[in-house]
Amino acid sequence: MLTTSRLSLEASASLRRRLSDVAAASAARPLLSTEVDSSGITPGTPRRTQRNFGGLSSRAARGLGVERSGPPPVLGRRRGLSASAAATGPSSSSSSSSSSSSAIPSDPHDRLLVVGSGVAGCSAALIAAERYGVPVTLLFAGSVPTDCNSYWAQGGIIYRNPDPSSGDGPESLSADVHRAGAGLCVDEAVRKVAREGPDRVKELLLDDSPDGPFANVPFDREDCGSLSLCLEASHSAPRIIHWADHTGKAITEGITRAAVNHPLVTPVAEAVVTDLAVEVHPTTGERVCVGAHVMNRRTLSRTSLAASRGVVLASGGLGGIYEHSTNPAGFNALGSSAALARRAGARNEDLEYVQFHPTSLYIPGEARFLLTEALRGEGAILRDAGGRAFARDYHPDGELAPRDVVARAVVGEIPKAAASRAPGGGGGGTSSRLR
Repeated sequence: MLTTSRLSLEASASLRRRLSDVAAASAARPLLSTEVDSSGITPGTPRRTQRNFGGLSSRAARGLGVERSGPPPVLGRRRGLSASAAATGPSSSSSSSSSSSSAIPSDPHDRLLVVGSGVAGCSAALIAAERYGVPVTLLFAGSVPTDCNSYWAQGGIIYRNPDPSSGDGPESLSADVHRAGAGLCVDEAVRKVAREGPDRVKELLLDDSPDGPFANVPFDREDCGSLSLCLEASHSAPRIIHWADHTGKAITEGITRAAVNHPLVTPVAEAVVTDLAVEVHPTTGERVCVGAHVMNRRTLSRTSLAASRGVVLASGGLGGIYEHSTNPAGFNALGSSAALARRAGARNEDLEYVQFHPTSLYIPGEARFLLTEALRGEGAILRDAGGRAFARDYHPDGELAPRDVVARAVVGEIPKAAASRAPGGGGGGTSSRLR
């Protein structure tokens, strides 16, 4: 069984020394084969026409050349490295004048690798660097860290409603999560999120302290200055903070700016992790994750990054592998973290739980456009082609039912619409169009 990247930031010095020994031994010799590298590209073949990039689908492979104008560059970026430069740590010439010398560890392998620059990856990097003083190398496949799935989120993020009359609190949030999870949620995890989640949001996204290390996201506020709270499906109280209907953009810009400007975080752009680096410890015989094999998505050059503090996989979900998806093209939401862990020998669990949205705007010939559930929270109604509201036929909460219920309601209406359009169907049928 692989000892994966669940290394505690408070791991014992002896364990870190053991990992450092293995990492140093790995760095002393090539970790990638000279015949066939871990990206699946054999030297001597036309690399840009290869269809198998480390086991990724052809759609994922096409993402190697995707140019996208969506996410803007992060302002105030401190420094950035190529994947090859990051293999041995930053040089003095790669840091801006504002960088602290403490950002360069004496041992270049004494670091935590974080794969993915979305909210999860940047949060992990910031906590490791700020709270524990751990050097972090932040790897991401895009040319800028905001090129991630977090950027495209719309509705908002759970916080807390301070109004006592709202009935909000940890117990209320726990009950809502369990109800939406149809009784399948792990209670310990639910309670941890309900108790600690709002404080983490405040720490990471509402840092209004002078020169604070975290983000201060400009969420919408009421005229009195308090945070604007909205209601979303499955929530019993308004507790969602937001920035118009582009909350992901605001959060991502704020937290990536904080991460790349932290003196202990080194961002590495255009870095596609093709495999985890796994070694057998020379004395214990256990399999240890000591870093990652990385390919630059533009030059296709390869390198191996050793990390004695472990590897955090935060490269997004897998919704983008489906034929019908509102995920943007490219390397977003292709299940790379699960695939990397699987190939390294880690055990995957609960892969059937895929976050999705049940409503999107369908226009023939156009890409799907997400219709956030915040619309339903604010009163939007699902109607068929004849104008009939059908959601309450499936659940007493109607449009505010859990996502899986609303999705099944929409799917349940589609055959009725097809039947009504068929010859002799009699008309008067329904359609799953959202009005």
